[in-house]
Formats: sequence, structure tokens, C-alpha cells
Amino acid sequence: MSAPEPGAKAGYMNERMVAAQQISELVLQLARTLQDNFSRHAAAFDLTPAQAKILISLQEDQAEAVPMRMLAERLGIDASNFTAPVDQLESAGHLRRLPDPTDRRAKILVATPQGTRLRKAFWEAMSQDVGFLEHLKVTELRDLRRLLTAAAAPLDEPETPSARPRRRGRAEGRTAGA
Repeated sequence: MSAPEPGAKAGYMNERMVAAQQISELVLQLARTLQDNFSRHAAAFDLTPAQAKILISLQEDQAEAVPMRMLAERLGIDASNFTAPVDQLESAGHLRRLPDPTDRRAKILVATPQGTRLRKAFWEAMSQDVGFLEHLKVTELRDLRRLLTAAAAPLDEPETPSARPRRRGRAEGRTAGA
């Protein structure tokens, strides 16, 4: 077996970087398409995208509800922008705001039966719309799912202590004020 040509590894790394960049651009393009599709479906149900995100995240069972602040963080919605869509969903009868049983200062959000029906109808419409994937064959969809699952796997792993930067304390030679 012959040794690889000089520069072959560099060529491979360059090709890998170019492919990774192209994939990143395609994933971002698909994300925009998915977001646009989500917004269209939300509008069809007379919801803003923020309201739809909140609604599909709600539980009907009070025991499974999470505090408003935690839900806002989970959805990536700034707390200052979270109250208005919650107020709108509450006034429309889709959710109830209740005191958190573990913290009287906090509120939890619970879907009403009307909100649960709307959430189910919205999610059914979303899940039946394959949109930009419609032209792919079943085998291609399976391959895409497998590859996306493999690519996302490291994102799902909890951070290990060795992956976090260590802080040096006094015991490791750092002195106060250093």
C-alpha cells in the first residue's frame, strides 16, 4: 500500500470544510423554510408564531405545568416579550394562568380544554404538511432522518465535566487578586 500524497490530508480537510459550510447554509435555509411554514400555519389558526409555540408547549395537567419564566426560556422568548402572547391566549380562553404550587410568586400556564383542542388541530395540520420534503422518496427521507439524527446526537449529550473549562482556584496556585 502506498503512502498518501503530500497535501492529500489538507485537500481532504479543505473539502470537508467546504462541505460542512454548504451543509450549514442548507440547514439554515431549511430552518427559514420551516419557520415560514410554521408562521403560515399559525396564521391560519389566528395565532402568532409566539402564541403557537406557547400553545403547543402547554400541558392540560396542572401537575406537568412549568413556571412561565422557565417556559419562556425553553422557547427562547425573552420574558419581556412573553407576557403579551400569554395574555392574548388567556383572554381567548386557550390557557389559564395559575399560582405555582411550589412558589407563590410564580405563575404556571395550563391549557384549557379549548386550548387543547386548538393545539391538537394546529399540530395535526403542521404534521400533515410535508412541504419541502414532499418530492423526496421514502428511502431518501429515511436517509435524511438517519443523517440528521447522527448530526444532532452530540447536541443532545449532557455536558461532561471534562468538556467544561476548569477554573483555577487557590489550591492550584492562583492567589487572591491574581
